[in-house]
Parts: sequence; C-alpha cells; structure tokens
Amino acid sequence: MRCISEFDMGSRLVPTNLTAHDFVGRSDEPLQDLGPQLHRKKIVQAVKASPDGISTGEVAKATGLSVPTVKRILAELEKEREVYSRSHTQKRILIWYPNGKIIHQYLEVQRELRGKTYRVTVQESRSGPAVQIQERRFSLLDGERVEGAIFIDYESVDDLCALLAELKQRYESYESGRAT
Repeated sequence: MRCISEFDMGSRLVPTNLTAHDFVGRSDEPLQDLGPQLHRKKIVQAVKASPDGISTGEVAKATGLSVPTVKRILAELEKEREVYSRSHTQKRILIWYPNGKIIHQYLEVQRELRGKTYRVTVQESRSGPAVQIQERRFSLLDGERVEGAIFIDYESVDDLCALLAELKQRYESYESGRAT
C-alpha cells in the first residue's frame, strides 16, 4: 500500500509535499550554472577586455570554452551587433572587437512599440558617436536577447528620420490609391 504523500512516476516514488524551494532553491543557496547565458557573458567580457581585438582561440582560452562553442556564440553576438569581426589575412583568422560603449546612461532609451521592445543608445564608435537601435525580446528560457540591431552615424540621424518620413508618406499615398 502506498503512502498518501507519495505519487508514482513510472518506477519512482516522489513526495507530493514539495514546494517551489525544492525546485529553485532557497535564497541563501547559490544559483545553479546558467549555461549558455553565462557562456555569452564570459565571451562578451573577454572581447570587451580586448578593445584592440582578440582571436577566437584567445577567447576560448580566456573563457575556458571550446573553440566551436566560442565560434557559435561570437557569430550570434555579431548578428546582434554586440561585437564585430575583421579578417586578419596574413594569419587567416578572425579578430573580434567590441562594438561601441554607451557614452552616458542618460543616452539610453527603451520603449515598447506595438508589442516589440526597442533599445536606442548613443555609443562611442571608431568614427565618432553612433546611434544603435536594437530590437529586443524577453523569454523565460533565454532571458533578454537582441533580435537585431543597426548602427547609424550620429551625424546621419536627421537624414534617416527624413528618409523614414518620406517612406511613411509614400506608404500612405500607396494605401490611399494615390501612388504612381
């Protein structure tokens, strides 16, 4: 006969008086390894610590991760515009660089527009200040992730706004049937 406080899961008996603390731990217990998120953080830190560039192998050595894992995560970070790479033709390797650093926290704005989150910052870049626009997504599994991003030279922001206004006007003309 089974005890009322136990439940049969296949061949195992599991107590039914479990609490959330049994799954996520108590506040005084250390957190478990975050896996991929922790790997990404380590890689970003290694690249940011090397403003003059760092190779994939050097990132792997600095983080203790395998080269294939580092390559995959660096490719994701490059797609998200967190880092960028340049080919070193003599050594036939990629050198990774951090993208701009936010000039000041005041120059960071985050807004939700029609269910999508955008983060806009003014950052330092090699050619002067640049505006970065990121589309971000949050999930319980991945945390916050960058879906995509663009950089615009700060001096070109007004030109981009004019371009967007023109495109908006063209679309409205198209929708109303006045497009030629």
